[in-house]
Amino acid sequence: MTEQAILHVDDEALKHILIDCMRTAGCKIYDNIRDAYNDVPNRPILGDDAVLCEKCGQEMRPFCHGHECGMTCINCGWGWVSSYFAPYETDPVVYHISLCVPSEVSMAAVKLIAEIANCNYLEAKKLIEAAPTEVFCGQAVDIMKVRERLKDADIQCRIEPDFPY
Repeated sequence: MTEQAILHVDDEALKHILIDCMRTAGCKIYDNIRDAYNDVPNRPILGDDAVLCEKCGQEMRPFCHGHECGMTCINCGWGWVSSYFAPYETDPVVYHISLCVPSEVSMAAVKLIAEIANCNYLEAKKLIEAAPTEVFCGQAVDIMKVRERLKDADIQCRIEPDFPY
């Protein structure tokens, strides 16, 4: 029986090392999923436009809902599903956003900082005037949203530790 596995690797150096190890072990390396799928004996061929169901041979349709992506047969309902989370969505590190330098204390900036730092307008004004000061901490998903809001408002900030996204 032929067994296949798919491994997605984002790190280029690690990818090349793994490919070399797989070749040494006698594994076939495919450039794309279509070629790997079509190389399995007794499996319907994956064409350019359609995937056929392994169970009934009818056309399968792709779907993607949030983090779930896959295909399902329009005839018998058989299918497969996979998930993908961007690296920033699963990053467990707690990051800290600090205002870089005192900036103009406009009402719009005060409102934004008050919202981000979860404080009243007077405290937000003091945070802006006292920069560099921390205004938010959280995981990467939240940090990205706050960073965008600050960037849109032209407020300079620093994220620690180094933010790779």
